[in-house]
Amino acid sequence: MNKKKRNWIIVNVVELVAIVVLFIIINFSINQEWEQRFTLVADGPQYCYGIDSFIREDDLFTLKGWFFEPKSIQKNPQSVSSEGAERMIALIPIEEDIVGTTVENAVVMDVETMNENRPEVNEYFTCEYDYSKCGFMATLDCGDIDLNSTSYRVAIKLDASRSSRAILTNVYITEKGVAYTDPRQSPKLDTEGTDLDKIVKEGVRLVSRPDVGCYVYQLGDKLYWIADEGFAFCENGSTYIQYQMDTTQIDKLPAERLENNWFWSNIGGYFEQYEITNQINCGKYRVSVRDIPKDYSVISITTGYHDGENWIWDELFRLNYQMLG
Repeated sequence: MNKKKRNWIIVNVVELVAIVVLFIIINFSINQEWEQRFTLVADGPQYCYGIDSFIREDDLFTLKGWFFEPKSIQKNPQSVSSEGAERMIALIPIEEDIVGTTVENAVVMDVETMNENRPEVNEYFTCEYDYSKCGFMATLDCGDIDLNSTSYRVAIKLDASRSSRAILTNVYITEKGVAYTDPRQSPKLDTEGTDLDKIVKEGVRLVSRPDVGCYVYQLGDKLYWIADEGFAFCENGSTYIQYQMDTTQIDKLPAERLENNWFWSNIGGYFEQYEITNQINCGKYRVSVRDIPKDYSVISITTGYHDGENWIWDELFRLNYQMLG
């Protein structure tokens, strides 16, 4: 081979390698861009999840939880996939957590373990489907977020396509840890010196609606509706509070609901009927307490006030499953 031909081959090989490297870099950059692009969709009973913890370990934040889709037609619904990026976990700054918008720079966490066995989750939601492989653990470098300046909302990306959607969960990450209500709408309640102080301090706030004067706390297997002085009670003790639940165990619902094809639980009642304000020292608040059902699993709960024709206000929330007895 003469020198001219050899040089020609070398030049072409170098050019080919350069093209391949450039393609890889561009493709990686595009994938990174799309991985960080989330179209935010509203939470709903078609999703089921729980966030167990968010802790700092050395220079890493670690988030642990579980997720599955209870309405899936598959026998083994996908959770956080081990086949690439079928599921992604991200933190959305609360300033950008608007349903229907596209977030360009979500803080994507590294999913370290996927499809972890969670037998206790599967046992609670026992039905004809197997939800045991739903656990995940994700990590993030501590320097990637600043919890002192803002809080974040956990989002779960359903797929890795360019039209990917991400569920905005009801879980927030703040400088104090995991929260279940928007920190911007979670004023401190004035319960010091009252019997409510134990519920507020040891329980978990699941609903915070200062606009209507209502807050819901979970402590163990009970839910407490706390109404402040701005809450609009009806006359004659007829303030009906909705208490509706979706479940994976539809067959365990009361016969009347199944006969009418009402495949969710509805055990709403009058606030006054379950009120404990006169039984304990509630300070300036009024309090109603209800048991969390044990006859069937609870995916999500909708509470609020319905006037018979329209929702005056409503809120979908999740239980803290770790608190259940």
